[in-house]
Amino acid sequence: MIEQPKSPEEIIEEDLTDLEQKIRQLKVRYDQFFYGNQKLPPSMLRSKVDAMIRKYANITMRGFAHRYRFNNLLFRYHAYSELWGRMMRTQEEGDRPGLAARSQHQVAEKLVARARVSDPKSDPDQLRDIYKKFVESRQRSGKKKPVSFDKFVRGIAGQAAQLRKSSGCAEIELRLVVKNDQVQLKARPGN
Repeated sequence: MIEQPKSPEEIIEEDLTDLEQKIRQLKVRYDQFFYGNQKLPPSMLRSKVDAMIRKYANITMRGFAHRYRFNNLLFRYHAYSELWGRMMRTQEEGDRPGLAARSQHQVAEKLVARARVSDPKSDPDQLRDIYKKFVESRQRSGKKKPVSFDKFVRGIAGQAAQLRKSSGCAEIELRLVVKNDQVQLKARPGN
């Protein structure tokens, strides 16, 4: 079967869709760069976006919809470019260290255990496993003073009551995490 050649309007529509996708990708990659996940800014992708913008900035589009869409994309790109430039200058001038530099001093949380509990006081058996891991983690981090199981259950019951009151949830999710050698038991609504 022979394919019919695309009309200029179809080509413009495809290019504008591609330009929109590339601008979205560029924003994601710059975000990754500023948060320290990428070592270099995405200059190759940015040069491709710049080339596409130059191409369509110098031609006349017959359709009002295409011109309107292109101008919206152009406005969004210029707003992002201004923001990226400001963030780069700030980072280079040293007024505010980059987010990557700050995050090097912070250690990520390590999840040790997780449990869902509906009523800690009426069913403490659900908490035995997480209590055991809580005690082990505290001992590893240097805390020698043990916490009794009853005190542990009372503390969780208090958190559960507050969460139920504030969020109206039926269950709470408990997360035992270790961060910077600190053992933390975090509670949040389960549903």
